[in-house]
Amino acid sequence: MDTGGATGANGSTTAKTSTGGPTSTTTSTTGSTGAGGAGDCAFVLAGSTKTQTANGNGELACDAAHYAGTVAYTCENGTFTAADACACAVGYSGATCQTPGASNSEAKSFIVAAGIADATQSAAIDTLVTGLKTDDLWTKRKAVYPFVGGMK
Repeated sequence: MDTGGATGANGSTTAKTSTGGPTSTTTSTTGSTGAGGAGDCAFVLAGSTKTQTANGNGELACDAAHYAGTVAYTCENGTFTAADACACAVGYSGATCQTPGASNSEAKSFIVAAGIADATQSAAIDTLVTGLKTDDLWTKRKAVYPFVGGMK
């Protein structure tokens, strides 16, 4: 785990945590009194579109594109602390969850070469390749051309 942090001139604190998956960058402004009450927490959490919360504990939805799940947090007297980072949605990986992912190298190679960025299409290709391998059909094929995408 790689953890680093810094304090800005305006009293803000930035913490960066990397656990091999998405990187969480949390910025909290101590004693923020913006749109909320005194002691509320203003923050930036990679994967969440929310930027402010009231004092207390809770869970934030990881609702930004290509992210999934929730993250537990604590906001105490203007200091925001996230328990973990937002997870990548199925079919995505990388520090910012923007890289289409797959569980096997052949599917991933096709996804990257074809420039597919849609999580549903990535998952379908991965399922196809995994199924062909499980049913011992993958090695019996010279080439596989999955039809993915659609007309917009």
